[in-house]
Amino acid sequence: MDTLPPKVYWMLLGDLPLSDLCNISRCSRSLCEIAKPMLYRVLHLSFNDGNLRSQTLLLLRTLVCNPGLSRFVRSISLENNGSGGWTKGHSQLLTLVLSGVSLRPERIRGFSTTSSWVPLDKYFLNLNSVVYTGHITSAELGWFRWHLSNCKQISRLHLCLPKRVSNHQFRLLEATSLDCLIELYLEHCALEPLLPKHPWRLQWLDLRLCSGTEAFIERLLSGNQLQFV
Repeated sequence: MDTLPPKVYWMLLGDLPLSDLCNISRCSRSLCEIAKPMLYRVLHLSFNDGNLRSQTLLLLRTLVCNPGLSRFVRSISLENNGSGGWTKGHSQLLTLVLSGVSLRPERIRGFSTTSSWVPLDKYFLNLNSVVYTGHITSAELGWFRWHLSNCKQISRLHLCLPKRVSNHQFRLLEATSLDCLIELYLEHCALEPLLPKHPWRLQWLDLRLCSGTEAFIERLLSGNQLQFV
């Protein structure tokens, strides 16, 4: 088994849950080295009512004490469970904590959050997946507009915004470069300014409570800009 190339191991281990990967990494030193990229590929930040869960705290401590492990991080995912809300103080504290983690922005491919937080001090030029569910202010708006305008390779975009952000939503999708989309989910977004320069080969499309939906679909169809695969 130890003679197999690392890529073969990655194919076999790719779909295993984190707990199984941890167990495998303890079997031998060689398996530990092979499993490391899998163990740290997702920086999963899990909160309960705004409080860090023990697993997340352990992960952050490990990354701070072992800066070399941060090179394996390819995706950032934040999940806040419970009935408690997410405040500006939570965002500031999380940003401060992450400042001790040596992330490499150019290696980040995915960003996902269920709370109103984005790393305002970091930009990820190579993002191909963006999932955001939460309130959006002018600060988050600028962060998203930069990525939607500069990350031409984004293939998966899920934006679920609260209805009350109507003052910002029209500007959010202006000047976007979303030419490689495969999955598109939008809720409470304004579609008036959105029109791809090249045909989308969508595998999944879901538009909910978005203004300008009918006109948007008509523009896509009339310009042959929509190709389902």
